[in-house]
Amino acid sequence: MILRLVTYAGLVVRRLWSKKGILLGSFLGATLVIALLAIVPLYEDSVAAVDLLFSVRSAADDEVDLTSTTSSLDYSGTWAASNRSLVNENRDGLETWYPTMTERIQSREFLFIPIQGAVDWVGLAEQWQIDLEAAIARNEALGPDEEPEPLPNPPYPRPPQEASTARIVTSPTIDDQLEVVTGEWPENGTDQRGDGMLRVALGSDLASTVALGVGDQVVLRPFTGAPEHFEIVEVAAIVQPVDPGATFWGVTNPSVQIFVPGTVFDLWATPRPRDPQRDPWLREAAGFGGLNVEQRWTMTFDRESLDLTEIDQVRTEIANFQASLAREAPIATFAGLPRLLDRFDVRKVVFGGPILAMLALVVGGALYFLVYTAALTLEREAPEIALLKSRGASAWQTVGIHLAQSVAIAALAALAAPTVARFLVGLTGRIPP
Repeated sequence: MILRLVTYAGLVVRRLWSKKGILLGSFLGATLVIALLAIVPLYEDSVAAVDLLFSVRSAADDEVDLTSTTSSLDYSGTWAASNRSLVNENRDGLETWYPTMTERIQSREFLFIPIQGAVDWVGLAEQWQIDLEAAIARNEALGPDEEPEPLPNPPYPRPPQEASTARIVTSPTIDDQLEVVTGEWPENGTDQRGDGMLRVALGSDLASTVALGVGDQVVLRPFTGAPEHFEIVEVAAIVQPVDPGATFWGVTNPSVQIFVPGTVFDLWATPRPRDPQRDPWLREAAGFGGLNVEQRWTMTFDRESLDLTEIDQVRTEIANFQASLAREAPIATFAGLPRLLDRFDVRKVVFGGPILAMLALVVGGALYFLVYTAALTLEREAPEIALLKSRGASAWQTVGIHLAQSVAIAALAALAAPTVARFLVGLTGRIPP
């Protein structure tokens, strides 16, 4: 049995060698047809990959970046740290496409009130203390039946009619976004210099508008805060942005804002005890209190990172990120990338249909000529088939010889065709994943 198989295999090999010219043509034809079958989806995906790359490269930042925001009417450092930790915990699945993230904390407007402008507010406070002590002394000297006089109200600074306003902007990395023009960046300590005064940096344009320089002092009061929630601040530095167009700033103009280190902002945003004797208005609490603040994170999309095979995955990760933040904290996330990918899917269907139709015609034509050539080859071998039968070969043996050579041709063509297809598609553009 083994001898017969070896003899039969030798016959097949000798026959293949004797007809190597015809079989080579059949091999090339089969390779072309299989390559064309591979080219149909490969070329469609190649066009889609180029379109995807162009779409994300040409998109505006807000169409691909992720922006998460939350706000508070009574800001505290603990609240901000909790939100920061939550965002960091949930962004792990997005780091492949969004490798960098920046955080920005921005308050509502603060009013600038000159200390020694048209009104000397510190002088009024000192006179008020004298009047208060005198009124208290007079009341203490009254008899039991005498009505005490009302005590004078503290003269809290009031803004002029057209007061300048600005927002306080900070971040854990705010000093990386700014460069100092004059002065020194405010100290990042618990109470700065320990003298109970808040020191800030002003954007260069804002400093020109309010006519303040390094060492000058001014009163800052929240636009919506209580009259007693204000502080005398000193200008420690005039700064300008390293990159005014950086994603960190969003639509904010950094040249007209107030800046402080993150730890300093957390300290002064929450009221804390203060020695009344160190305050002209005898206030017992330092800090602003009740600040309306927005906390924002911007994750920058890596425009070279997205492949066709990852479209569904990035959609899922973005949806999970949005749902987690909305469920665990009131943090809203705006993501423009899913909508851009939806538009891409529509275009892929529109241009994919004609591509498949045209390439299907090419494949059909090549397949027709391959079958036609095979039929002609088989017709030319009719005398040889008759000779094999006359020498006692069975029908199965005759079919087996032709089947063996066909399998050999198909196997070799199947191995070579994908490489040919990839090379041909590579000549026209980008190879998809």
